Amino acid sequence: MGYKTKAIVISVMFLSLLVGIYFFYKANNKESISINSTKHVKELQEGIQYVLEIDSSNLKEHNIEEARENIIKVIEKRLISTKIESYNIFKVSNNRITLQVPYMNDSGRLIELVAIRGNLEFKLVETTLNRDRTINAIDKYFVKNNLEDIKSIAEENNLPEMEAYQKVKPFSEFIVENGLIRPAYINYMQPYFDSLFVSRKIVRSDAQIALQKVDNETRENKGLPFIVLNSNVELDGRDISDASWSYSNNSSELKRNPTREINLSFDKEGAAIFSKVTGDNVGRQLAIMLDNLVYSAPRINGKISGGRAQITGYFTIEEARDLANILNSGALSAPIRLISNEHFSNK
Repeated sequence: MGYKTKAIVISVMFLSLLVGIYFFYKANNKESISINSTKHVKELQEGIQYVLEIDSSNLKEHNIEEARENIIKVIEKRLISTKIESYNIFKVSNNRITLQVPYMNDSGRLIELVAIRGNLEFKLVETTLNRDRTINAIDKYFVKNNLEDIKSIAEENNLPEMEAYQKVKPFSEFIVENGLIRPAYINYMQPYFDSLFVSRKIVRSDAQIALQKVDNETRENKGLPFIVLNSNVELDGRDISDASWSYSNNSSELKRNPTREINLSFDKEGAAIFSKVTGDNVGRQLAIMLDNLVYSAPRINGKISGGRAQITGYFTIEEARDLANILNSGALSAPIRLISNEHFSNK
């Protein structure tokens, strides 16, 4: 075989190798992308693209991939429940996911639905004695660390100056007014409820202080109620077999001001636990929380053996639908946050 012939053969082989690598890459790249549709319509060609980042700070390195796969599955369930017929979702890196959806009027609500952690927990409300001990610990912390900050916020919002007794108990006597966190202090206090009051850096290890959900008018004009809980989780979202929403059964209330409630059904094990918890704690309140926010805290009037519970609260119809969707889809295995959103086109 001559030199030129050998060169041609080698070139053809090299070209074939490149083509093979190209199609191998394309095939594997497609496998890394999950393109889903409730009706299996054609791949989404144009819309809004969201880049979501997984908070892996509390995950071990070998668990990040497992968490990402769980998050993708949960997001898919939530999207299917919203009747979105076509979307693309795929991993970008170990801790980033890209989601592509069609254009829609309420894209803000969609991304809130997708990104919410959805961690449902049932916790007992603390006794009066333990509540007072917890509040006293918070007062002491603020006296030692944050008194000047509290004064500055009061001046900025034209609040009265702190009196002597309020300087000794700045949280319970000044930040709190009529049992509510003053509107001026809600943003200031939020990090404490999100982390410090949860991580036990201020309160006792067996206690947790949390905010309670109210309507926007109350939040803006009066403030947010807070509640002191026992930190032990009695049940969580894994014990739920089904969630749905409905209007309240109270017919007289329905005529005046229609309210919504979330109906929960426990699985067999969850029903047994719920029956025991309610039977052992008659007279106490049981808080129902989603992502450390208390949605309701009904008083236990007796043992509940039917395997069912309700979350009552200040829900719009959209909020009630979304909450039932979130509970049915399960919780994300790690928090995620929106990094960017922009138009995309695959045309």
